[in-house]
Amino acid sequence: MNDLLDHPIIKRLHRESSVTLTDLLDRKLFIEPPAEPCGHMEPRAWFLCYQEDLVQAEVERLRAARKRNPSLILAAALVVAGATGKLSKAQKY
Repeated sequence: MNDLLDHPIIKRLHRESSVTLTDLLDRKLFIEPPAEPCGHMEPRAWFLCYQEDLVQAEVERLRAARKRNPSLILAAALVVAGATGKLSKAQKY
């Protein structure tokens, strides 16, 4: 986790949004890449999803942060997905 805290996108996430690394690691908000073989699509076309049983206040906080800076939230979710093994080798490229 310390490596992720030092990642420039995660540092920017903490400076510029209310979404935290913990939110992403706990999968309150996470990236859902398409199933293979469609995984070649660009990451900006992948879906960001919310944890199913998340309380409404948390969903609203995450949605507001995502609305303010969608590319940053997507990039941070992608960094976390790559670091935690949620992406295939092809999708990482």
